Amino acid sequence: MGWHAERTLAECEFVATSLADARDPDVRLGHAVGALVLASAVALDPGGWFPFTVAKFTAVGLAVVWCWWVAYDREATARLDRRVVWALGALVGAMTLAATTGRDPLYAWVGTPERSLGVLTWCGFAASAYAGSRLTSVDRLIVGKWCVGAGLWCGMFAVWERFVGRPVPISVDTNRLSGPYGSAAMFAAALCLIIPMCAAVAADRQSVPGWRRAALVAVAGCSFALVGTGTRAAWVGCIVGVITMVVARHRQMLAGRRRLAPPVGATLTGLFVGVLASRAAAGRLTGASGSRLDEWRVGWGIVRSHPLLGVGPEGYRTALADGVSAAYERDYGRNVTPDRAHNVLIDVAAAGGALALVAYGAALTIVLWGAWRWLRTGRPIEVGIAAAVVAYSAQQMFLFPVATIDPIWWALAGTIVARPVLAAAADSRLWRDRLGWAPKVVAGFVAVVIGLAGVLGIAADRLAKAGVDGSAPSAERAVTLRPDVVRYRLLAARAATRTPTIAGIEAALEHTAAALEVSPNDPIVLLADANYAFDLARGTGEEADVDAALRRWQALAVDPNCYRCQLGLGYAAALADNAATARQSFRRAMELAPAGNREAQEALQRLTELSA
Repeated sequence: MGWHAERTLAECEFVATSLADARDPDVRLGHAVGALVLASAVALDPGGWFPFTVAKFTAVGLAVVWCWWVAYDREATARLDRRVVWALGALVGAMTLAATTGRDPLYAWVGTPERSLGVLTWCGFAASAYAGSRLTSVDRLIVGKWCVGAGLWCGMFAVWERFVGRPVPISVDTNRLSGPYGSAAMFAAALCLIIPMCAAVAADRQSVPGWRRAALVAVAGCSFALVGTGTRAAWVGCIVGVITMVVARHRQMLAGRRRLAPPVGATLTGLFVGVLASRAAAGRLTGASGSRLDEWRVGWGIVRSHPLLGVGPEGYRTALADGVSAAYERDYGRNVTPDRAHNVLIDVAAAGGALALVAYGAALTIVLWGAWRWLRTGRPIEVGIAAAVVAYSAQQMFLFPVATIDPIWWALAGTIVARPVLAAAADSRLWRDRLGWAPKVVAGFVAVVIGLAGVLGIAADRLAKAGVDGSAPSAERAVTLRPDVVRYRLLAARAATRTPTIAGIEAALEHTAAALEVSPNDPIVLLADANYAFDLARGTGEEADVDAALRRWQALAVDPNCYRCQLGLGYAAALADNAATARQSFRRAMELAPAGNREAQEALQRLTELSA
């Protein structure tokens, strides 16, 4: 199809949509989706142990439910492309099936507190796409204005963080800007969505001058922040988005270069200042490494071992033995346990298997094709949406789904693949009449659960922060408020053993046992449980305790490439007077030890001396 034919088709669709928009002046949905963007950027709890997770998950979850509610209430002027509906249905179905057979009985459904990417979150992505499909042309511009607000916040946060200090202190050994997400990678991913939307508002003649000037400031600030994150995945994403837009729109861009000059100038200014001000950017530009390829090898190892249904949502961290090689263990270790693949396709395949991968790939392909059409024929705000979708999709090839950002992408994707149908209102009313209030009752129940869990979670997280500072009662109260959160159990266990006594170790074992009831295969909990069992056996010297510790470490050492597991088995076997097993385990630990680590070698030497 030639460009003129595509333009004519796009104008016909625009006329149809405009007629429907004129009949439906309700703009609540535009504000709801815009609030979702702002909630993702702004929500945080400076007083919490994890200030960028609990409050943000709660705010984004409630915003998604609100978006769906408003969209369901609205008289339909467009509907989601049926192919995307089928792909989303297959994706959610595959994740649900994988969760029933997965390795994490609870977190597969609700998500871990650190990532929150269970089946419910995938349902939230589908709900966001549905809400996006109901956006009108007026709504899209409103969403763009909310993005400007989010962009101004992100820019100011980044400038403050770079030149004054982190507004919310976090324990990270890097000078990369982490912004209001607490993570440089996630902050940069969000900027891939926000920057194109702000640039579109700045270039849109329908926007009032005040909004256009604010959008220019937001573009400059976010561009500065993007450089300061030092995140190559996001840089690649933005470059791909810009190149795609130039290829698709080069004729129109040449014709309207005066209109595009301000946002382009603001972007270049922000990038230039960011390069000058960011020490992290220079290191990231020159310090290429193969770490991402190694992460992909781990992910594909897990996928190969579980090709049909995957390991279930949030099961990645429990299946590392299927993907981690000895070389990976030596180079990176597992002091930070990998819980996701740094590639969206590998991550989806590991969680839901082949069906989930095919469904996600189909939906992504349809969305990107729709984005290409909008880039060629759309108006400025539509071009901004399409560029944001392309940029975010490109950077996800080096990242993973993010529960607090992906709903925005799905909402924008939904509006891209929506098809204006003037007769859709009758069908929509028919379905609402058939379903009655049932969907709203379910949505209301979900919102109440998210809200209550969020309130309790914020309170527990603040208590946990006090527990980290040394207050054992605060850690215990955090467990009481949210007994389903494994990290609070581990914190309470550490607090109980701050003064090492037999009673304290036994209390710690009670906490790890309770944590294993929540997540039976969590590697961090299993290691902590085995360590406390060993401490108890060493303290009491009783045969039953020694045997219990040895059994725990033997179960962990099934993973042949886990350095800490092999080392721990060596100590436990030595305590049990099993010199042959201890010697074998220490030798294996020596093979897996990172450069400069001589603990296993020294333990083997002591064992040899004692045996002699």
